[in-house]
Amino acid sequence: IVSAMEGLDADVLGLIEIENDLDDQSTADLVQGLNDAMGAGTYDYLATGSIGTDQIKVAFIYKPATVNLVGDFAILDSSIDDRFIDNKNRPALIQTFEEISTGERLTVAVNHFKSKGSSCDALQDPDLSDGQANCAQTRADAAD
Repeated sequence: IVSAMEGLDADVLGLIEIENDLDDQSTADLVQGLNDAMGAGTYDYLATGSIGTDQIKVAFIYKPATVNLVGDFAILDSSIDDRFIDNKNRPALIQTFEEISTGERLTVAVNHFKSKGSSCDALQDPDLSDGQANCAQTRADAAD
């Protein structure tokens, strides 16, 4: 994964399927691998600690030489919008970045919605055989 990410050479990367540890060690390990390959300090990570209650979470890594963090990160979950069903979607992570060279800002959200293979029958959101599989409305509501 490090070589693939190195090839992208992105200023900001949103990540999914990151271990949801309290101290961000999984994200820090990934950044260390990138920095070992690309040079010390090439990437840093947004320290969030644990997000939600799932075993995995979303995360951001970024190049501190090209972008700055602006303000605190935000979490989108059911405490913000009750249509976002916490046990059917992982909380979304939102952060604003500022490009150092231009001062332009960009706000990015990284999402990891409910799997199409998971059941949402209890929410009356079954597979409608329309190509979207299970939980289509649940995912749409979380994105809205």
